[in-house]
Amino acid sequence: NLVGFQGIYRDITERTQAEQQLRESEARYRTIFAVSPDFIYLTDATGHILDANPALLARTGLTREQMQQRHVLDFFAGEHPGEVHKAMMDLLAGKPLDRFVVKARNPDGSVATYEINAMPLREGDTITQVVNLARDITQRIQDEEALRISEERYRNVSQSISDYAFSFAVVNGDLHLKWLTESFTPITGYSVKEVRESPTPLAIYTHPDDIPRIDKLIRTLPPEQQTTYEFRIRTKDGRERWIESRARAVHDTQGQLTRLYGAARDITQRKHQEEALQESRRLRDRMAETIPAIIYTYDLAQHAFVSVNRQVLTLLGYHRA
Repeated sequence: NLVGFQGIYRDITERTQAEQQLRESEARYRTIFAVSPDFIYLTDATGHILDANPALLARTGLTREQMQQRHVLDFFAGEHPGEVHKAMMDLLAGKPLDRFVVKARNPDGSVATYEINAMPLREGDTITQVVNLARDITQRIQDEEALRISEERYRNVSQSISDYAFSFAVVNGDLHLKWLTESFTPITGYSVKEVRESPTPLAIYTHPDDIPRIDKLIRTLPPEQQTTYEFRIRTKDGRERWIESRARAVHDTQGQLTRLYGAARDITQRKHQEEALQESRRLRDRMAETIPAIIYTYDLAQHAFVSVNRQVLTLLGYHRA
């Protein structure tokens, strides 16, 4: 018959909690591993694949068993092998891989660009495995290249035309310059940076006498309708020039002005020509009125007089009408 027992009790609360945390961590890892749209794979220290998540298996068309027969180098497209080898050596030296960009071949033979992050895993002091996360950035690279080409074309166009384009945001009633093309500088002498950094960008180059009119006009522009207006500017070296601006206003749902887009051009030469023409016409009219002879302009198509001088009225007795 059992008459008693003896034993030792040990507090294993911390160990049990650690084991529970480990199980939870592994569960979270497995969840991420299973549902992540990025490609996650585990390799040994030599680069042979031990496991791959469903996203990578779907991309390659391989089963997990087939994937375990592969080496990571089997998938690289062969560009810059030295960089790939150096990255693997860094991992074996215990250095994590951060956003390493490499090209790999798809099952259909096309080449995609991937961004890889990798972390070496240790058992004691020995690196035994590497966990890798690869993200397909092919579309992002293509978009960035398309944007770069677009911006390059934009710069070339903006530098080759005399017009300059602009955009203002309206915040609490104040105009804030959002962007301005480089062709603004040859016209005004001011750099884009000087105008952008100013709290009152219009005041830098707009003629002081025209600022109230232009400010009022801008704030009363009809929505989504192009409006053309003229104003004077003062260049950085003090010269006065005429600008023709074509602007379009954007309003919010409450009818408040929120944005202003437009383009402008230097029309100083045209203004000077118009002034010279008007002065020529005034001189011609004065001469016609003072010459003691009948001077008139007759429209053959309309069979009517267009203009007559004072002598016609004086000598013939007709009224101008």
